[in-house]
Amino acid sequence: PELLPSYRRLAPHLQDRVRRVISTGFNLMQFAQGESLPASLLSLRRLARDRDGPRLCRFALLLWILRVPAFWRVPGLLKNMRGAIEALLRLEDGTVGAARVYDEFLSIRASLLNFAFDAQDRSERHLVRLALMLRLTTPGEAVVLKGAFGLLDLDVQAVLTGELNATGVDDGWGILVYYAPDLLRNVRALAGSNQRDGLVAGLSLLARVYVAARQTLDRHPGVGVYTCKVQSLALLAKGTTLAAFEAGSSFVLEHFGDEGE
Repeated sequence: PELLPSYRRLAPHLQDRVRRVISTGFNLMQFAQGESLPASLLSLRRLARDRDGPRLCRFALLLWILRVPAFWRVPGLLKNMRGAIEALLRLEDGTVGAARVYDEFLSIRASLLNFAFDAQDRSERHLVRLALMLRLTTPGEAVVLKGAFGLLDLDVQAVLTGELNATGVDDGWGILVYYAPDLLRNVRALAGSNQRDGLVAGLSLLARVYVAARQTLDRHPGVGVYTCKVQSLALLAKGTTLAAFEAGSSFVLEHFGDEGE
């Protein structure tokens, strides 16, 4: 920010606030799409509990709204975004933890899609996150996703269920697959009207990414969020056929960063 004239004209205490907001590393888009983990909210929670907490937290969210025009253009995303912001403002209450805020947001989305998920029953938590990544908006679409998930091999289901339920808060390292929403949506689109086959292919590939990332994480003690990036893989799923993509969808894991202890 030091390169921006508008930043340099700010008083020192305001410059400090801007730096603290930027340094959080929080990504609102990832949260609204179910891409991030509960531990991804910890930096925003620390900001909310700062001496200027509520103002800085809301400033951080406003910056994200202003910088991503897609929030206002993409069907289903705006509704998710409103719910995401309402949930995140709960972080201003110092007694509410990141995992609880995260689950409250998922619970609201689950109720709209008729998934079994609430504070007591988290049995379909993984499906809610996948639905957010795929930008599903109706119970009918959720049924198709649930059916496709049920067609996966049991070991693939176990990988996805385990990884999508990880928090990174108190259960070791969780994995954030950056661009997973794009990957899943692009692979699904390759199947045309046969959405089920596209979902099965995309979910199977996502499980392979998780397995490769988890093998790397075996060397990581502590807790936190391990981020790997699949943007190049998501781009490969454009302008081809599902059969051709599945035949050539080998990948090299792109490590994007860590945040944890």
